[in-house]
Amino acid sequence: MNKVFLTALFTLTCFIAAFGQEWDETCEEAIIRANKDFENGTMKAISYGLVVAEDFEFENFYDTYLLEKYGIEAYNGGCVVFESEGCYSSRMYALIKDKLGKNFFKRTRKEAEKLYPHEIKKFDDADVTESSFNSDEKSPYLIVDIRPEYPGGFEALFEYVDAKISESDIELDSIITRTFVAFVIDSTGQPKDVEVLKGEDSVLNSALVEILTKMSVWTPGIKKDKSVDTKLILPFSY
Repeated sequence: MNKVFLTALFTLTCFIAAFGQEWDETCEEAIIRANKDFENGTMKAISYGLVVAEDFEFENFYDTYLLEKYGIEAYNGGCVVFESEGCYSSRMYALIKDKLGKNFFKRTRKEAEKLYPHEIKKFDDADVTESSFNSDEKSPYLIVDIRPEYPGGFEALFEYVDAKISESDIELDSIITRTFVAFVIDSTGQPKDVEVLKGEDSVLNSALVEILTKMSVWTPGIKKDKSVDTKLILPFSY
């Protein structure tokens, strides 16, 4: 099957799966949960984003190795990271690295590579090009080496949006709804192409588009040491 089609299929599948998730924690509550889990011996190394691996069988082997030798549950949480889950994951990774060393994951991957009973598959450079990750060279990247960063992180971004919503005259429904917004952070860090992918309140949808269009400049995403346009999708609950 064509790798470009596979990448698009994986992306769509991840986004649809994420729409069914509900997370009502604040960032602070998620950090407390991570601390408690860690104290109780539960370590979860959750990554987010579209999974594109050279050898998925080895990735499964590595995840099993982490669980059996170190008691760490490693898995991908989907293409969309909610604020609380991002806070939980960041805190848990920090706790794991503080306990086991900042190069823990790099070191254990090398350990697993030595123990893996098969030859690790590699992409054929002649078969896989940048077009495998972008259907159009002018399209924004979904996968980058370093993700774009809002000044102060996601917590600051959500605080900014909350403040702007509070300043507006929008009458929010008593039933909390989740709105998914896609936008591009261009190679200079400017937000553009803001659009609502899923949202039930048209007034709130318009407000979010306006607010996010006017948000502060980000640190742009990096691909092969170059700043590039990157597409993000975030949920907002009101």
